[in-house]
Amino acid sequence: MFQIGIINIVTSLNLGLGNFRLRYYKQKKLLQECVSCPDTETYLCKSFADGTERLERVTSVKQVGRLNDSDICVRVTTTGISYELSYAGLRDQERTEFDLVVVGTWKISNRRAFLQEYGLEHLKTGNSIAVASFESTITERCRQGISDKIQTLSYDLIKNQAALPVDWWKNMLPQWIGFDWLELVEVKEVRYESATADRTAEMKRRRELLALEDAEREEERERKLVQQREQAEYEEAVQSLKVSQELSNDRLEKLSWEHEQQVLQLERESEIATLKHESEKAELLAKIEDSRNRKEAAQEILRRAEEAEGHTAERLRAIEDAIREQAEAALFAKRVVQNGMDITSRMIATVAGVSTSTLSLLGKTSGPAYLAQVFREKNATSPGAVIMEKVELRTRDIGTKRVDTLAINSPLCFEFRANRAGYATVLNIGTSGRVYLQSPNAYVGIGRGQVEAGKRYQVPGAELLPAEEMRHNGLAYWEVGPPGWEELIVIISNEPLMTNADLFRSMASKPFVTLSTERIEQLLDQLAELPVDGWGVGMLSFLVE
Repeated sequence: MFQIGIINIVTSLNLGLGNFRLRYYKQKKLLQECVSCPDTETYLCKSFADGTERLERVTSVKQVGRLNDSDICVRVTTTGISYELSYAGLRDQERTEFDLVVVGTWKISNRRAFLQEYGLEHLKTGNSIAVASFESTITERCRQGISDKIQTLSYDLIKNQAALPVDWWKNMLPQWIGFDWLELVEVKEVRYESATADRTAEMKRRRELLALEDAEREEERERKLVQQREQAEYEEAVQSLKVSQELSNDRLEKLSWEHEQQVLQLERESEIATLKHESEKAELLAKIEDSRNRKEAAQEILRRAEEAEGHTAERLRAIEDAIREQAEAALFAKRVVQNGMDITSRMIATVAGVSTSTLSLLGKTSGPAYLAQVFREKNATSPGAVIMEKVELRTRDIGTKRVDTLAINSPLCFEFRANRAGYATVLNIGTSGRVYLQSPNAYVGIGRGQVEAGKRYQVPGAELLPAEEMRHNGLAYWEVGPPGWEELIVIISNEPLMTNADLFRSMASKPFVTLSTERIEQLLDQLAELPVDGWGVGMLSFLVE
């Protein structure tokens, strides 16, 4: 009787019937089942007395004539077949040993060629071809090529799939296999497993993270010491100016009192001089009257009177000059006190209200306050470059101004649109004084942070800060305080402002990283070197309470 062979690629069941002798009606029924099986093609391999064979496709039982014992009826699947190629003990260029697993789907694209070149030869020794045996054949065909390639690379580079991406495997596997009738549909997954290498890499990364945390703590401690020192110097300067102002006021009062005393004294001296002049004049007149007959004596007396009168006039002029000098001294003292009060007012003004040039004169050329002021001035000179909106903000009066406010435990979500395309950098200057890099981050790399002109973007959103991935890691984008002034900033530039080194500490569980004082200075230098039209900025400033 004829044989029926099943190419059993879908399951591992062996449905071959062997060379059992069957009755005619059973043979027809078996042929019917073979031809009508879904997702398969049926072929008949007929053998002739001269030793030749002919392979024909069968679509109905009527095509099949008389069957001999040596004839073979074969059913081949037409659907995709999952495969898994496993290689143990591979070694990289550093002799690190690891295992490789390639998972995907293949498909027999030419069933006739498959049977002629491979299938029929294997069916002569069995009634089916199992997936495991076919995978073994494919695995051996690829082993040497994979081993040679792996030995030229390092395990770290391979594991990150930077050296051997999935597309590379989809390209190379068909070349190594060498079967024209086998189509590689897809490579679903490539796994690299090495307990030794992974543990070493994890320990190295942990050490690096600990070192970074220590450096961050040391930087934070230094920053607090600097803040405390600056605060103490500032308070000392304010106190000194207050004391100086009080002393100036006392000095002004003393000068005014002395001036009044001197004026009174000069007035008394003027009256005394006038009385003396009148007395002398009366005496002279009496002498003139008594010595009327003595002309020479009278003339001498008159001359002396004139001299005395001249001295009196000079004294009066000296008194007037002294009064004028005292008035000018009082006006000068008043101006000195007023200048001291003006300097005190400027010193105790908040840093956020002065320009970058004033901050530069005061030595404030770095830090969050200076960074915020640079963005304010840029925003003032290029309004509308980036428009930011936040619906949760409220306004209220503080002194003579109305300011935007946001309550603690409110969402920080906002929208923006830019009038230019470029790379987006999202910063947050928190109420604690720290500057946080929010995008790019561990979710969105540097190259993915590009935005289009005129398009609205949400933060969090799919492009810059994926909300779903944050929620999956138990994170929320909310205002947590403490109370104070906070600013959200979006910078659009022609080239990325951040580097991979900035994102080294960004992780899925902690995507935001703090920019150090040194990094803020570098960012300011970067922006200063860009052309005026090479970047734009938008800001949201509000009071957290």
